[in-house]
Amino acid sequence: MARVWSGTVAIAGVCVIAGCRHSTAPNEGPVLEVTKLEAPSVIGPGQSAAVTLMVGEGGCTVFDHIAESRSGSKVVLRAIGHNLNPAGYCLDYLKLSPRAYEIKPPLPSRFTVVISEPGIIPELSADVQVGFTIQ
Repeated sequence: MARVWSGTVAIAGVCVIAGCRHSTAPNEGPVLEVTKLEAPSVIGPGQSAAVTLMVGEGGCTVFDHIAESRSGSKVVLRAIGHNLNPAGYCLDYLKLSPRAYEIKPPLPSRFTVVISEPGIIPELSADVQVGFTIQ
């Protein structure tokens, strides 16, 4: 019994230190609607790209995190949610909330940020150049 208790305490301690989220994997959970993407057109070398997604939450689904995947010069972002307990209070409308996200280096000299949502065409996207603007 002492071994089970210490294991439970250790897992809880890691959860508190690492910061728990509802999803067990980066891409699990329902994909939420994104209605707008804001991204800089130019960032400096070695800098992160700060983007903002306008994310829709509603019913019993709320925002959990933004999942990122990269392929070549494309950075794909997905807004992931989680479902609340159906016995709890749920929104009966769509609430749009701005969600900030930082795309960290290394980044190619030019890349495209794409919002991935199943069945949404055209995709939301923004092109970002890594370099300095000439004044």
